[in-house]
Amino acid sequence: MPPVMREHWERLADATLVEIEYLTQTAAKVRDQINENYEALRRAREQALRELEGRRPRPSFVSYWHDVADAFAEGYAERAGVWQRCRERGMDRLLAVPCVAMAIGAAASMVYAKLVDGRATDRGDSREQAHALAASTADVFVSNDAEFRRLLKRVPMITPAVVSLEEFLASVAP
Repeated sequence: MPPVMREHWERLADATLVEIEYLTQTAAKVRDQINENYEALRRAREQALRELEGRRPRPSFVSYWHDVADAFAEGYAERAGVWQRCRERGMDRLLAVPCVAMAIGAAASMVYAKLVDGRATDRGDSREQAHALAASTADVFVSNDAEFRRLLKRVPMITPAVVSLEEFLASVAP
C-alpha cells in the first residue's frame, strides 16, 4: 500500500466519533452535489439533443467555441453578480483570466462532447470541471483520464499544458 494511503487509513482508524461524523456529512454533501449536477447535466443534454435533432452539420470545436465563449462567460459573470461590469469591459477581458478561461473552456468542451460527439453525461463531470478550475493556476495539468485530457486540449485558451502522467514523467526525466 502506498505510504500516503496507509497514513490516511491510520488517521481514519484513529479518528474520533466527531471527526467520523464530520467526514460522513462532508461525503454526503459531495455525493448530493454530484447527483444534483449529474441530473441537471443529463436533462440539459437531453433537451439540447431534442432541439438539435435534424439540424446538423456538426461544427468544429473551434467554430463552436467562437460561437459560445462569450455566452458562457456572461452566464458565469451573471451568477457571480458582475455581469454588467464585465459586459461593459468586454467578455474578452474576462476570458483572458486563466481560471475563467479554464472553467468556461472545460464546460464548453464538455457540452460540445455531449451534443456533437455523443458523449454521455457522467456523474464525475462536475468533479472534472472542479479539477480543471483548480489546475488553472498550474503550469502543467496531469491527468490519467485520456478523454478529459482530450476535452481540455482542444480549448484554445487553456493555460496549463495538459498531459498524462507518463508524458509528465518523461518531460522531467534526466
